[in-house]
Amino acid sequence: MPTRSAPAAHSLAATPAAAVPGDSILRARDVHARVGLSRTTIWRLVRQGQFPIPRRLTANTIGWLASEVEAWMASRVPTRAA
Repeated sequence: MPTRSAPAAHSLAATPAAAVPGDSILRARDVHARVGLSRTTIWRLVRQGQFPIPRRLTANTIGWLASEVEAWMASRVPTRAA
């Protein structure tokens, strides 16, 4: 009988790529509050490669580097009606 493999998990960054000294980890609720987007929208953007990839902290915990979230926010050009 063929063995079943486990479903592929989302690929989360295991180590920070370019962590800023003294950088902090933001949990999902903190990221949601900081960027003003819903959890669904944040995950959609992560899947599309348009938002920083979260880091795996433990088997059941993830978080984002604050510096990466701040850089993403800074890259967004605010649009205002003149």
